[in-house]
Amino acid sequence: MDLPQQTESPQRGRPRALLITLQPELRTSIVDGLAERADVFDCIASGTYPSCNEVLERRPTVCFIDVGSSHEALALVSELAAAEIPVGALHLNNASELILR
Repeated sequence: MDLPQQTESPQRGRPRALLITLQPELRTSIVDGLAERADVFDCIASGTYPSCNEVLERRPTVCFIDVGSSHEALALVSELAAAEIPVGALHLNNASELILR
């Protein structure tokens, strides 16, 4: 499923969800799950996680970040939470150490 481009107008009144993941299977399930509830935008370029400023420039209502693919993801979660953006941490495994962080 293709995500809308940044230049497209979101539907009025719907949350603006920003998805940050390097894993296609996780991306597909999140996009499918949110399709009826939010405008979902992808924020991965060249296989790297964006900076906090790059995310904030897109003015998300909520962010979903894959924390299982990169150590830099946890830092991004902290930075966005400090900027008062609600963040959902995503992962595909049941790693208790990761969950506790």
